[in-house]
Amino acid sequence: METLIKLLSNKVTFFVMYVMFMIPTYVLPYVGSNSMIAYSDAMNASSGGPGILPSKLFHLAALAALCLFAFLRGRMAGKTWLVALPILATIFDFVPTLNWVPLVPTVMHLLTLFIGISSASVVQSVQADVAS
Repeated sequence: METLIKLLSNKVTFFVMYVMFMIPTYVLPYVGSNSMIAYSDAMNASSGGPGILPSKLFHLAALAALCLFAFLRGRMAGKTWLVALPILATIFDFVPTLNWVPLVPTVMHLLTLFIGISSASVVQSVQADVAS
């Protein structure tokens, strides 16, 4: 975990890692990762048991990673509320009627990136403390 904190203390690394995990959240819905129809088809699978789509699991894992990155970066910058933005993006990705509003997750992700990167001066002091 300390290695992840050191990585996220660099603003370029934070940006690259966040975008790297953000891209699948825009690609996976085309495969049905946030579709209730695909979910109900998986639940009624001929195997007899409830199933979950692997694309949905990957989508949730990517969003969980984004929440973790925002939480750690926000904690370093003294903005612990920063994690609320990817959480809102997650809600707007998976709640059935809210997932038809496409720009809200994008705005939340862009705000997370902007606020996380703009608070670099505070993060640099945290990085110096971790190094010593």
